[in-house]
Amino acid sequence: MILFEVIYDHFNGLCRLIKGGFLLLLTSILYEKTLVLLRDILVR
Repeated sequence: MILFEVIYDHFNGLCRLIKGGFLLLLTSILYEKTLVLLRDILVR
């Protein structure tokens, strides 16, 4: 049973890492799009 708990902990950590990376990616994409929009508005 201890082995199962260790695997479960690893899996949870991995899921959190993937979710964190995905959120980071999403945030950076939104940030870039917002910057581009702002630049377009300012240039006009």
